[in-house]
Amino acid sequence: MDDKLIMQNLLDCTKSLCNLLNQSTIEANETAISADFKNVLGVFLNIQHETYKTMQEEGWYPVEQVKAQAITKVKNKFANA
Repeated sequence: MDDKLIMQNLLDCTKSLCNLLNQSTIEANETAISADFKNVLGVFLNIQHETYKTMQEEGWYPVEQVKAQAITKVKNKFANA
């Protein structure tokens, strides 16, 4: 297994785990448990961000630069909805 595939798997797993932890934080019945889920979520959000940054630096996660005009068009579309 090459490094790119390993990193992609790590990113996919951390995204899924962050979604699960976010939902668990919201639905926890006790404040202390919710706080614990929130703390763990923060840890995994940092791991996800570092993984993403590493992949981007390696050229494995290219990000398309969007023109300001396209952003304004979408913004106006939702502002008028």
